[in-house]
Amino acid sequence: MLIHVQFTCVRSDFKPQEPYPGVINFIIKQLRGIREASVPLDLTTIRGLMIGILKVQQPDVFTMTVVNNSKPFQCSDSFVGRFVKENLKWSKHSGTQAGQKLPADAKEQMEVCAFRLAIAIADHDIPDKCIVNGDQTGNTFSQSGQSTYAETGTKQVTVVRKEDKRAFTIMVGISMSGEVLPFQVIYTGHSVNSLLKLNQPGSAYKTHWGQGPKYPLGTW
Repeated sequence: MLIHVQFTCVRSDFKPQEPYPGVINFIIKQLRGIREASVPLDLTTIRGLMIGILKVQQPDVFTMTVVNNSKPFQCSDSFVGRFVKENLKWSKHSGTQAGQKLPADAKEQMEVCAFRLAIAIADHDIPDKCIVNGDQTGNTFSQSGQSTYAETGTKQVTVVRKEDKRAFTIMVGISMSGEVLPFQVIYTGHSVNSLLKLNQPGSAYKTHWGQGPKYPLGTW
């Protein structure tokens, strides 16, 4: 293991290749717990945590000399990067969504919800196909990044959709009987150009229009 090689030290009272499985497992457990809570971790944060744990549980590590190196062990950024790659199989990622924050009584709330559903289904004889689990997701009309090709030497590069996004909402659902419901596409009409044309030829569903404050709310 990488950590074992890094901790192989030369010292009169130190056994060569003696690993620290307890400390290593504790560090891994702490890092996984932090990540499961959706807390972002960079090399600086991980390095600080590792140094703190090592100084408390194995402080003599920092006084040992690494094999083939006259300098004592240092928990450097490069070492931390190799550690998380070899021991946790982690790599650098960009956040794609907000982390979910569970309340302290999440288990109790789910049990209460299950009981309420069971009572309602039994009392009103609700069939499976009428019990639907639904969710919604936002979709942009055109995916675009923050970079673009432009003339070399340009100091100011303008791009559209940098400050706002043109998007619509898709409502999806599936019944307890396993039937997938047709998608419901919702457009909030900030302008006429952001709405579908009425009864577009070839459309699989009929277009309906509701009453909006300025422009109608369309569902497809």
